[in-house]
Amino acid sequence: GLTLTGVFINGALSPPPLEMRAGTKYRIRCMNITASHVNHFVRLAAGDQPVVWRNVAKDAIELPPEQVVVTDQALSLAVGETRDFEFTPLEPGDLRVEIRLPNGSLRTAIDVRVRPAN
Repeated sequence: GLTLTGVFINGALSPPPLEMRAGTKYRIRCMNITASHVNHFVRLAAGDQPVVWRNVAKDAIELPPEQVVVTDQALSLAVGETRDFEFTPLEPGDLRVEIRLPNGSLRTAIDVRVRPAN
């Protein structure tokens, strides 16, 4: 059977929330370096609702414009794969980056606190 161990986000098993400002563009890099041999799926969400972001790089290489993915769907993250996403929050609020297993269950997440623009 599959044995799942803890997942590190930004070097911690329980990372503090990411802090963002409304109106500022951010780049989020997700890497799957687990030993589980299964794809994980990553998405940005506000509560239960997915949020649109742009997949702009794969394996640290910028995607050509025609391959940039703008989606609110969870994207696959294979073992050894890296994806870079761009996101500009438009208003303050609470979000989270979710990492899910192929069956849809939540593996881990990191909270994102969006503060008002300066």
